[in-house]
Amino acid sequence: MKNLNRSICIKLIESIFNNLTKEKKLEPVRITGEFYQTFNEEIIPNFYYLFQKIQTEVVFSNSFYEGCITLTPKPNKDNIRNIN
Repeated sequence: MKNLNRSICIKLIESIFNNLTKEKKLEPVRITGEFYQTFNEEIIPNFYYLFQKIQTEVVFSNSFYEGCITLTPKPNKDNIRNIN
């Protein structure tokens, strides 16, 4: 089990960006992993500041409580269910 209370460091954010596949799109804005990898030098300091602020103030913006569910049909599979 991972420790969710550990401090966020820049190396951790870099590692997450580097492990994204180029095609993977992060919801809900659908920005690809390639975007994060290309602009990591500009983006990582902003993420780091955000996580530090959350960690010290323990305050989340309302958008942290929102979610988006997307149903994605599997290719080559009949997606229509007969419910009787």
